[in-house]
Amino acid sequence: MSTMREISVIGAGPAGLITVSRILDTDSTSKINWFDPSFKGGRLQIYSEVPSNTKVSLFIQFAKVSNSLNSILESTSSEGGKSTELEILQSLDQDKGCNLKFAQEFCAFLIQQLRIKFSNRINCFEGWITDINYKPNENFDLCFNSGAVDNFKSDVHLTNSEAKLFSNQSKLFLCTGSEPIPELVSRPHVKFSKSNPPKLLDLDVALNPSKLKTCLSKENVVAVVGSSHSAILCLKNLSELKDRPKIVNFYLSPLRYAEYKDGWILYDNTGLKQMAATWAKENLSSDEKALKIGIQRVLVKDEAKTYSEHIPEVTHICYCVGFKRRFLLKIKVNGVEVETLYYNNKTARLILNGKELNNGYGFGIAFPEEVVDKVGNVETSVGIWKFSNYIKKVIN
Repeated sequence: MSTMREISVIGAGPAGLITVSRILDTDSTSKINWFDPSFKGGRLQIYSEVPSNTKVSLFIQFAKVSNSLNSILESTSSEGGKSTELEILQSLDQDKGCNLKFAQEFCAFLIQQLRIKFSNRINCFEGWITDINYKPNENFDLCFNSGAVDNFKSDVHLTNSEAKLFSNQSKLFLCTGSEPIPELVSRPHVKFSKSNPPKLLDLDVALNPSKLKTCLSKENVVAVVGSSHSAILCLKNLSELKDRPKIVNFYLSPLRYAEYKDGWILYDNTGLKQMAATWAKENLSSDEKALKIGIQRVLVKDEAKTYSEHIPEVTHICYCVGFKRRFLLKIKVNGVEVETLYYNNKTARLILNGKELNNGYGFGIAFPEEVVDKVGNVETSVGIWKFSNYIKKVIN
């Protein structure tokens, strides 16, 4: 009697959701072990107030790359009980963005329904994987801890010391997410006061107005470093505070906007879109406009000189300089820990000690695809819709 193969998927954000659904679409025999602390849409849970740079219509199309997910949408509709989450998305302007709250609730609904409809194929485990060991037989052993609470900081808090071993997993998919880079790459000439350095304003706080309003006053001076989508949203939130602090925006290059061409988008992944683009054009197109809403924009040409002039008065600093992979688990090869995890950004395959695996993959914002546009710009492709297309291409 043959034993059913087991596949492990770690993470239940949008990438984890699409990964599981595509496995269901393409592999009719394997059992899926799915691991996550909550199964509610991953990091989207803490970005409920953040406006997306993705059109609402693409959030709906996101689910339609998978026959398994599409069957859920069709079945709820045919039974006359459309999901409230889907109805809400359908009621919004399809060509504009929306608060990520709606995307998170849609993902959470799909996850719940997937678990119910395919309970004979999916085993869900609420907790976290702490260790992964890649063995000589090219299978994976996973160490699972059921007592895990993810507050989306730099680690997952484990409340249970008991661990369970999942042996000989035939395939592994990492969808573990990323987190804001908390500070600039170390530069010795950027000096902070040793006696009174500025406090770090967490990007996750700055992106949520309800949290932001509780931690600042008009006596504060807040520096926002960067000119990305996140930076613009932070500047918007800060400028709209009732007790608005003084705001200084350090940036290295002019604002860049996505440009919609015939059938493609220039600066699709690096240019501002949706609400962030609209607000920036209205309020940051000149230094004079920015000053009217309390923002001093500072182009950084000579870092040592620029920062020495402005940093001493800064009480809080928020870095909007990108996201980094959440490295929340130990990866081992034959019991020996791997210091750095690499991956192929065209095939999504993990690379361990120089070996590209044919049964280990990474997806989502932690493992994005590299793309080249029609004029040769190389970008990392980030976004829920883009993740789903990439995953569909790899898992086929």
